[in-house]
Amino acid sequence: MSSNLAVLQHHSGITLLENGVQPSLAETLRPFKGCNEESFAEFMQAAISEYRNLSQPSAIDRDLISSMIVMCQTLRLLGIAELSPIRRNGLATPEMLKRLEFWLESIESFLSHSLSKNSKSACLSRLISYLCHGSVERPELYAFLTEDLKEIARDKHSELVDEANEILSKFTKAT
Repeated sequence: MSSNLAVLQHHSGITLLENGVQPSLAETLRPFKGCNEESFAEFMQAAISEYRNLSQPSAIDRDLISSMIVMCQTLRLLGIAELSPIRRNGLATPEMLKRLEFWLESIESFLSHSLSKNSKSACLSRLISYLCHGSVERPELYAFLTEDLKEIARDKHSELVDEANEILSKFTKAT
């Protein structure tokens, strides 16, 4: 099992990891402990590292896909759905719920675009939108995207050029 797959399974609540990883996203949802940006960033970094495996049909790993789908279901059922425990019990602010919704959309978009063999910029489009327009508390957590963002910023045909440059500017200010 790759280390990226282990991280994805950890955050999805499928397996437990020890030694230095963030609390899993699933753990922070039940009982609700707030939105753990570090956990989401770690999950997305592992997913993006697996882009090539997802976009090549011969290499698709069922456990990898399962981890990402389970994470989406968990975010939806525990946090975003109208009757979710987090909403029903008033445990999250509207801003927190919006952040969870951005996270879910980022994971779903990345997964569906990867499996459809779309470009990496298409796969990252929702995450880029979140980083530009969402209430990201610690943009430096996403520095692992720097090279991908630079590539998108150089592609004059990409609809994401302005957003990529804006995020790169945030990274520069954060360091």
